[in-house]
Order: sequence, then C-alpha cells, then structure tokens
Amino acid sequence: MQHFGKKLALFVFSILAMNTQSLDAQYELEHEFNFKNTLEQQEKYILTFDEFIAGNKGDLKVDYISPEELKEYFDEDKKVYLLDLRDSKAYQVSHIEKSRNIEFDNFNSEKIWMIPKRSKVVLYCTMGEYSVKVARYLSYLGYKDVSVLHLSIVGWANAGYTLYDGGNHPTNRVMVDNRNQAASLKKGKAILN
Repeated sequence: MQHFGKKLALFVFSILAMNTQSLDAQYELEHEFNFKNTLEQQEKYILTFDEFIAGNKGDLKVDYISPEELKEYFDEDKKVYLLDLRDSKAYQVSHIEKSRNIEFDNFNSEKIWMIPKRSKVVLYCTMGEYSVKVARYLSYLGYKDVSVLHLSIVGWANAGYTLYDGGNHPTNRVMVDNRNQAASLKKGKAILN
C-alpha cells in the first residue's frame, strides 16, 4: 500500500510538473525519485559491519597474498590500496609503507566508502584475524579484488622487508597483542601492546 501511495504521489507530482517543466526535466525528476527509492531499499538489506561479524559469515572465501607477492606489486609499481587494521598506536610503532590506517575497532560503514572498490585491496593487522573478518565483509559488499597479507605485519617483518614508524623512518619494531604473537616474530623486536 505504501508503494502505491508513492506511485500516486509521483503521478500527481509529474502531472503538475508537466505544466511547468519540459519532458527532460520530468524524466530527471522521476529518475531521481527512483534512485533515492532504490538506495532506501538497498539500505534495508545491507548488514552493517557489526551485524555481519555477529552473524559469523565464515562461508565467504578469503584470498591471501604472500609478503613476497606484495613486495613484487610495490617493485613493479602496481596500484594497491593497502590497509592496516591495527590501532593507531601500533601503526605509529611500525607499518608497511604506503598503507593507510583504519582501526578494526572503529571500522564501520562510513569508513568503507573510503576504500576504492575497483582497486586491489590488501588488508593486514598483526597476524591476520581482523583482516579476514574485514575481507569477508568487503567481499559481501561486492569488492572483487581483496586479499589478506599472509601472517599480516608479522609475516612482512619475518620476510625481512622494511617497516616504517610514524615519522616514516625505517624500524624493526612491531607492536603485538600477546606473547604468542611475539614468539611468531622471528625478525624484528616485539613490543607488547
């Protein structure tokens, strides 16, 4: 019934509009109405990040990229949107060059639209747990080229590749969340969070 009411309102409005506007203007008005209506319908069915995580959508496939493959992308100057999901304190201690920081704990729909949908997106955190969750959510939203860096920043450090601190100076320090992660770090110095 609500749908019929909207159609009736559109019809009445379009008749009134015909008296003062050209057919092109009327078409634009109808198109704008349909576009807004479609967005409203989509918003009703898209889960928020928190809803998605709570629903445990573990059935979506996750692609991984090795530290060596990512290094090749950099060496060949290929476009990659590299996203660090650790907290800002860990990002300041060390991060991979060219990465952007969006904290997992603050990850939400507003932040997702900063991530280009047509680019290769590579996610990393400390060991990969948070990255997998975000990768699945981005896949759910229709992102086609999303990968998780295998073993995340610990894997990058263990491969011997350069890390940078908040001042963009090379560093060998990596902030970890627990002693198990610290034990996994073979190259570099573990800093407990």
